[in-house]
Amino acid sequence: MEIGPSADSDTPNEYDALVNDQVTVTGTAREMVYRTAPPQKTTGKRGSEALPDVGSTVLSTPAAQSAYRGFGVDGLKTFMLQELLKLGGRALDDEMATLISTDEPIVRRALRATKMLALQWLEDARQSQDMRLKCQALFERIPTFATGRLVEADLPAAPAADSTLPAVPPAPKRVGAVAGVALSPGDRLHIFSDLKGDIGRLKRLLKSHALVDERGEWQPGPEAYLLIVGDLINSSPIDAWGPVSEHAFAVIETLRRLSAVGHIGFSAGGTDMSIAKRTFFRHPRYGFQAPQGMPRFAQGLVLLKDFLNATAAADLQHPYAAWTLTDGFFRLKPSHQLLGLPQLELWASGEQPDVYPLVEAIERTTDFITKGAWTSQQNVNDEIPTMLPMGCDDLAYADSREALLAGLLQGTGTIEFLRTALAAQWRFRGGEEVHVVSHSGIGPAEIAQWSACKEQGWELPPLAEFLAAHPAVSKTNQARLQQSLASVGITDVAGLVAWDGETMAQRAMERRAIDSLCQTMGLRRDKTGFATGWDKWRREWQQLDAGGLAGGDLDGGQGKIEVLGTMNDQAVAAYATKIWSDLFGQPAPQTRRPDGTVLWDTGRWKGTLHIDPSVRVIRDAFGRVQLPMKHDLTLEFIG
Repeated sequence: MEIGPSADSDTPNEYDALVNDQVTVTGTAREMVYRTAPPQKTTGKRGSEALPDVGSTVLSTPAAQSAYRGFGVDGLKTFMLQELLKLGGRALDDEMATLISTDEPIVRRALRATKMLALQWLEDARQSQDMRLKCQALFERIPTFATGRLVEADLPAAPAADSTLPAVPPAPKRVGAVAGVALSPGDRLHIFSDLKGDIGRLKRLLKSHALVDERGEWQPGPEAYLLIVGDLINSSPIDAWGPVSEHAFAVIETLRRLSAVGHIGFSAGGTDMSIAKRTFFRHPRYGFQAPQGMPRFAQGLVLLKDFLNATAAADLQHPYAAWTLTDGFFRLKPSHQLLGLPQLELWASGEQPDVYPLVEAIERTTDFITKGAWTSQQNVNDEIPTMLPMGCDDLAYADSREALLAGLLQGTGTIEFLRTALAAQWRFRGGEEVHVVSHSGIGPAEIAQWSACKEQGWELPPLAEFLAAHPAVSKTNQARLQQSLASVGITDVAGLVAWDGETMAQRAMERRAIDSLCQTMGLRRDKTGFATGWDKWRREWQQLDAGGLAGGDLDGGQGKIEVLGTMNDQAVAAYATKIWSDLFGQPAPQTRRPDGTVLWDTGRWKGTLHIDPSVRVIRDAFGRVQLPMKHDLTLEFIG
């Protein structure tokens, strides 16, 4: 390839409070036991259905069903532990064999929760020695059921928590903001759009286009080229096309390995760009931990779960493995942390860290956000601590949650891969014709920013250095200006660029900083005049941020997407016409097979288009009717 330089709950979720109660049991012993207090509101996801019948004596009782329907797994764990502690000898052996052998997810989740509750009782010095010994025995007998991720049966499994990590491929080919390929007569260009973490779809396409052999190795000759357009990473736990794909790590690793030996190029999507520039995390308003950052935080959850599973490998020496064993606990490697954050401790599951309790907490968080139970960052900050497993208290803080995801992406080389291998625009040439491929939403401004990042680096300068580069600021008292900005919470470039004039006027009035800002920046003191003047300065600051690293162009998320219907003949024809017109500047006659495949033959080019069956006609947050792009296209240059 010639590469150019150029939550499903009735009430808000809250854990069922455990309270102490002194009770008299057999003989003269007085033991401390726990019982579930009537909660004012419940955070555990309530069971919408009856518990499955797995042959368990404990779970078949009406009390077990009532605990599950009322308080979900959180209520069931307390009941299960109390009942299991009553059993002994053969009865306990039979019950444990029944519970452990089941494949029912609800029962496995309840057993894991019971195991952690048994540990809490074990470590409670107020418990009797006999009770603590029983809890220790149960804790050791209950497995954690560390599981991999499910993919379609006919495809190789994606890397999972209990799998061997792939060999680290060579460094990716470095490309500029604009890259290209020159096609000769007979060459074929295969274009896959918007993989979004869907490893099953990627593997199907690689096979159907005959780009890999049975072992998944790159096999075509020099006449075949592959171009991936759009996001490799899924950007949301909600997808307009249906089920969310959660295997971005596997997608990136598959393509990273193949691109080391094959003719593969990448034309970036917006999410991949924002992660490479790290605006995904650090924008003061819309970043991962920002006050108005719920959409961004929610988008990161799918990715966080994926990379937690992928990096929990038994081979602790592997560069991608995120954990190291110290003093009996697994802790994050420094290479997978940001400034030492977060500080986590995980139990072992065999020879590898047991990430499942943490992944389960993320899944529950995702459920509550996507189903509308949590609607603000304050909800997250208040409720997440109640869900975190032992040893993960650091994740109660937003900056630690950001650091965990950013650190995993950094430690696996994902951010470096995105920065190195992705172009903002691809061009392909056939004879004297030059045609352009880029993702929707990537225009001249984004290409210029991507070019600046690749040429000038990926880090923002300190605020003082940034301000000194502004011609008007150099004439003012810079130290006084920095002091005035700090009084409204602006201490870095991202904060400087983030806030619009109206918002900044409100912040300045609330913090009584209007006078100092007006004096140092020459702004008017009335709210409208202040906002207008601030926006003028902001536009100039944004121009100084050539790479867009401050994230001033980010918004709060895509908002609600409404699915209007499936693709009919008219929609398919419109979709195909847009694809060909975008590439070649004008439509061309098309024919369609019974299976929906669209064909073109102009004499110089042949095209074959398959529209993914999951594509739907949608109305976006702005009321526009759209056809999201999700297809695979083969172009053959005839000459």
